[in-house]
Amino acid sequence: MQTLIRIKPHHFLDIITSFGGGQRTFEPSPYGHAVSERILSDRTVPLELALGMDDICAPCRKNQDGV
Repeated sequence: MQTLIRIKPHHFLDIITSFGGGQRTFEPSPYGHAVSERILSDRTVPLELALGMDDICAPCRKNQDGV
């Protein structure tokens, strides 16, 4: 089974807005996450909407105590 991606709704909207705007390659963020590329390279990956910290926030070097 695939590992799901926990994602805040606005992060998902950011990804599809960028893709809809013509961005076709997503490099891993300098903040430490590569969620965009994973979603677009495997469009069957399960997503779980998160209200708190998600898979973009968790590895971010700016994350302080889950915020």
